[in-house]
Amino acid sequence: GRGELFPYSDIDLMLLYSDNTPATVINSFERAAWDTGLQLGFTARTLSECTRIMGDDCATDTALLEADFITGNGTIFTQLVNEVLRPYFHRQRRHFLDEMRATLSSGVQ
Repeated sequence: GRGELFPYSDIDLMLLYSDNTPATVINSFERAAWDTGLQLGFTARTLSECTRIMGDDCATDTALLEADFITGNGTIFTQLVNEVLRPYFHRQRRHFLDEMRATLSSGVQ
Protein backbone atom coordinates (compact mmCIF):
# COMPACT_ATOMS: atom_id res chain seq x y z
CA GLY A 1 0.00 0.00 0.00
CA ARG A 2 2.83 2.40 0.77
CA GLY A 3 4.03 2.30 -2.82
CA GLU A 4 0.56 3.18 -4.06
CA LEU A 5 -0.06 5.99 -1.59
CA PHE A 6 3.40 7.57 -1.74
CA PRO A 7 5.21 6.03 -4.72
CA TYR A 8 8.37 8.14 -4.40
CA SER A 9 8.69 8.15 -0.64
CA ASP A 10 11.65 6.68 1.15
CA ILE A 11 11.78 4.65 4.32
CA ASP A 12 12.97 6.61 7.33
CA LEU A 13 14.93 4.48 9.75
CA MET A 14 16.67 5.51 12.94
CA LEU A 15 19.04 3.26 14.80
CA LEU A 16 18.78 4.29 18.45
CA TYR A 17 21.81 3.09 20.34
CA SER A 18 23.48 3.47 23.72
CA ASP A 19 26.69 5.44 24.24
CA ASN A 20 28.68 2.22 24.71
CA THR A 21 27.59 0.58 21.45
CA PRO A 22 30.68 -0.21 19.33
CA ALA A 23 30.95 1.75 16.07
CA THR A 24 31.40 -1.53 14.20
CA VAL A 25 27.87 -2.60 15.18
CA ILE A 26 26.40 0.67 13.91
CA ASN A 27 28.42 0.52 10.66
CA SER A 28 27.40 -3.11 10.05
CA PHE A 29 23.75 -2.30 10.55
CA GLU A 30 23.95 0.70 8.23
CA ARG A 31 25.62 -1.37 5.48
CA ALA A 32 23.02 -4.12 5.84
CA ALA A 33 20.20 -1.57 5.63
CA TRP A 34 21.61 -0.04 2.43
CA ASP A 35 22.26 -3.49 0.95
CA THR A 36 18.51 -4.19 0.98
CA GLY A 37 18.24 -1.94 -2.08
CA LEU A 38 15.48 0.13 -0.50
CA GLN A 39 15.65 3.90 -0.68
CA LEU A 40 16.40 4.69 2.95
CA GLY A 41 16.51 7.83 4.98
CA PHE A 42 18.86 6.52 7.67
CA THR A 43 20.31 7.99 10.83
CA ALA A 44 21.90 6.60 13.99
CA ARG A 45 21.53 8.51 17.25
CA THR A 46 21.94 8.20 21.00
CA LEU A 47 19.39 9.45 23.53
CA SER A 48 21.56 12.50 24.23
CA GLU A 49 21.70 13.31 20.51
CA CYS A 50 17.92 13.04 20.27
CA THR A 51 17.57 15.38 23.25
CA ARG A 52 19.97 17.88 21.67
CA ILE A 53 18.19 18.02 18.29
CA MET A 54 14.64 18.32 19.63
CA GLY A 55 13.25 21.65 18.50
CA ASP A 56 15.77 22.15 15.69
CA ASP A 57 13.20 21.61 12.95
CA CYS A 58 9.60 20.55 12.62
CA ALA A 59 10.32 17.59 10.32
CA THR A 60 12.71 15.95 12.79
CA ASP A 61 10.38 16.59 15.73
CA THR A 62 7.50 15.03 13.80
CA ALA A 63 9.59 12.02 12.78
CA LEU A 64 10.59 11.40 16.40
CA LEU A 65 7.00 11.88 17.57
CA GLU A 66 5.89 9.22 15.07
CA ALA A 67 8.69 6.78 15.95
CA ASP A 68 7.78 3.13 16.41
CA PHE A 69 9.84 0.38 18.00
CA ILE A 70 10.64 -2.36 15.50
CA THR A 71 13.27 -4.57 17.11
CA GLY A 72 16.20 -4.60 19.51
CA ASN A 73 16.44 -3.24 23.02
CA GLY A 74 13.00 -1.99 23.99
CA THR A 75 14.38 -0.34 27.12
CA ILE A 76 16.26 2.34 25.22
CA PHE A 77 13.17 3.09 23.09
CA THR A 78 11.09 3.41 26.28
CA GLN A 79 13.72 5.84 27.60
CA LEU A 80 13.44 7.86 24.38
CA VAL A 81 9.67 8.14 24.84
CA ASN A 82 9.65 8.77 28.60
CA GLU A 83 12.80 10.88 29.04
CA VAL A 84 13.03 12.80 25.76
CA LEU A 85 9.80 12.90 23.74
CA ARG A 86 7.10 13.21 26.40
CA PRO A 87 8.88 15.94 28.39
CA TYR A 88 9.74 17.91 25.24
CA PHE A 89 6.26 17.79 23.72
CA HIS A 90 4.68 18.51 27.10
CA ARG A 91 6.78 21.68 27.49
CA GLN A 92 6.70 22.72 23.84
CA ARG A 93 3.28 21.56 22.67
CA ARG A 94 2.02 25.07 21.83
CA HIS A 95 5.19 25.89 19.89
CA PHE A 96 5.07 22.56 18.05
CA LEU A 97 1.41 22.98 17.12
CA ASP A 98 2.07 26.52 15.88
CA GLU A 99 4.95 25.22 13.74
CA MET A 100 2.78 22.44 12.33
CA ARG A 101 -0.02 24.89 11.57
CA ALA A 102 2.37 27.25 9.77
CA THR A 103 3.98 24.39 7.83
CA LEU A 104 0.61 23.03 6.72
CA SER A 105 -0.73 26.49 5.84
CA SER A 106 2.28 27.33 3.70
CA GLY A 107 1.98 24.05 1.82
CA VAL A 108 -1.73 24.32 1.08
CA GLN A 109 -2.50 26.61 -1.87
